[in-house]
Amino acid sequence: MAIFMMNSHAGLRELVWLACALAACGTAPSPATGDAAAPADTADAATAGADSAADVTAPDVPFEVADHPPAPQVLKGKGAVLAHPHARVVTFDGDPQRATAEAFVTAIGGSVYWSAATAEYGVGDLTVDAPIHLAIVPTPSVTESEVEVFLAEQLTRETALWGQPDPATIYVLVYPQGVTVTEPQTNGVSCKDFGGYHFLTAVGAVSVHYAMIPACPGFDGPGVDLAHTFQVAASHELLEAATDPDPYAAPAWTKLDTAHAGWATIAGGPELGDMCTFVEGDPFTWPTTGYTSERAWSDAAAAASRDPCQPAPAEPYFNAAPETPDTVTYAGLKVAGVHIAAGQDAVVPVHLFSDAPTAGPWVVYATDYATWYLQAAPQLQFDWDGATKSSGQNGDVLNLHITVVKADVKKAEPYFIFSRQGQTTHFWVGFVGN
Repeated sequence: MAIFMMNSHAGLRELVWLACALAACGTAPSPATGDAAAPADTADAATAGADSAADVTAPDVPFEVADHPPAPQVLKGKGAVLAHPHARVVTFDGDPQRATAEAFVTAIGGSVYWSAATAEYGVGDLTVDAPIHLAIVPTPSVTESEVEVFLAEQLTRETALWGQPDPATIYVLVYPQGVTVTEPQTNGVSCKDFGGYHFLTAVGAVSVHYAMIPACPGFDGPGVDLAHTFQVAASHELLEAATDPDPYAAPAWTKLDTAHAGWATIAGGPELGDMCTFVEGDPFTWPTTGYTSERAWSDAAAAASRDPCQPAPAEPYFNAAPETPDTVTYAGLKVAGVHIAAGQDAVVPVHLFSDAPTAGPWVVYATDYATWYLQAAPQLQFDWDGATKSSGQNGDVLNLHITVVKADVKKAEPYFIFSRQGQTTHFWVGFVGN
């Protein structure tokens, strides 16, 4: 399976994706280095880049998104999606989450949020069926395989309560606080290494889909309550269980295009929810109910140079994309990047773009992945024509000077380019190959 680890911290949700044997998603702690903060001398983007071209066009000239390198695309595999998914919430007696969990999943069914996240991938409305209440006490520690055995036994022996196994239903298994779920192949522990996952198991001749949601208060950051954590994890797993029901034997929407395959290894993972766990503004807050939900990667929005994580805030989307003239190798993947030998430097043009006029220039800066996330020795050093940051707006091309201080054993060094204006930040991933 595929587990990601994420957390909310200082405006960005940081994560690392691990290739492992657990299925598709969860939540977990942020790196000790914290937020990808802008350089200390960054003030307001509006005061920088005074010589940048004006972003507001004349009234009779329509706004055009500037040319820039393309964003990633999530590709369809040979597996099928759940075109008409159902969901059933399963809770244990005495769990105080029961009412709020059932209300949230019910609200997702047929919601604007669900259609915005899944419709372009061939998934219809989510039908929420009657919940299942279990009058038993779960053991304090269970493994992934024990969860699947339990699910199979219940569906086989307790048909009056569960009904017949249904291949279109996602069983949302809500485990109460104090129950620890472990994943033996990776030694992953719930609420420490992950906050949920989805997978499937055989019940007779039927493949049954489930989303495992442990109770992890504070898991998405200090002061984040249990209801918020459940909503993010449950929406994430429902989204991916519907769009990628069998991620290993019959993958559906779970693979990036070749040029951007490296994004999945350092920026969330290859499934549609994974791709958005790292963005600011995730999770999405419903304007009518206050619920919070995982945003989903939209290939259509990405191809149109709009915010690829949907639903998106009602504000201009802006970003900065580096040119990638070479094919480089990173962790066995052939990805788009730039070749720079160890000890050498090169200039990489960075293209700024937005999908609408912005409130002036925005700040742009680069961050070394090894230093920022891994707390390791620097691999790359950056400057923008001698400065630690730069600024610009739609149509500007900035010069990013990159020096390879230390070559990575994976044969390439990842980095991030952040674009910040006010409290909004977007990012792009780059790779330097040696």
